[in-house]
Amino acid sequence: MKKIFFLIIIVTLSFYSCKSNYTKVGDKNQNYVPYYLSVDKAKKAYDKGEHEKTFFLLDSLFNHYEPIQTLFINELDIYCELALKFKNKKKVKKIMYILVDEYGSNLSNYNNKFWPELKQFSGISDKKLKEKFNKFNSNINYNVRDSLTQMLFYDQKYRIEKNIVKSDSIDKENEKKLRFIFKKYGYPTQKLIGGHIEGNEYKLSTLSVLLKHISLSFFNEIQPFLLDELKKGKCPPVIYGGMVDHKIVVDSDIIPFTYYATYRNVPPTDKKATNEARLKIGLPAIE
Repeated sequence: MKKIFFLIIIVTLSFYSCKSNYTKVGDKNQNYVPYYLSVDKAKKAYDKGEHEKTFFLLDSLFNHYEPIQTLFINELDIYCELALKFKNKKKVKKIMYILVDEYGSNLSNYNNKFWPELKQFSGISDKKLKEKFNKFNSNINYNVRDSLTQMLFYDQKYRIEKNIVKSDSIDKENEKKLRFIFKKYGYPTQKLIGGHIEGNEYKLSTLSVLLKHISLSFFNEIQPFLLDELKKGKCPPVIYGGMVDHKIVVDSDIIPFTYYATYRNVPPTDKKATNEARLKIGLPAIE
């Protein structure tokens, strides 16, 4: 009996220890930088056809971090596909629900060769997926979403027209709006504004464009905030790095930051320093 009692104590303590080491998006004093780097490693393994390695990397990672859809990687899609390949029904269902509940993926209409098989294997009905999809849409903050979409429209309109006066005016207005959004909602993730609305898809690159057109004073104001949001798993490293690099490469501003080399046609002058800087924000080293 004593052995059983102590075994229960050990298992219970292990359970709470694991829970305490689980990082969730938005948690204070947490760091998603190791997550970003691990996801990149998994994506490279996936691209090489090393599917068992990829699945193991992501499965281990998701035991310690709340999974997200990293921009341009989409690790949840990869994990779901591989869970299907290795016939792990429990994990397929779990990730499919996350994709619909938290990211608004409309799986019932997904143009992907794996989704029909995923639905059949998981046993989740189209009706159930549609209900979840509709619930996600009902919780989207359309005011923020539409505001960002409109900001991008005028940002591009006057730049295409080469109307410098109007562009400068719009940039100042956009900074005010971004300041309000960041202060009230934090970095607007897909969970807040969606990204998979049929017929009215919000471009996930919208903020990347807007942040490249901010003034130096506004950059200095929001840079610490965005770095903190990056570490919380909300701001994608490539968007943060692109904002910094735009100031260095395009605006030629003198700022105390190392070039992250997000501009592929502009090689770094100090590759070692660039790679050290990239790794600190969750971007992989360049070769």
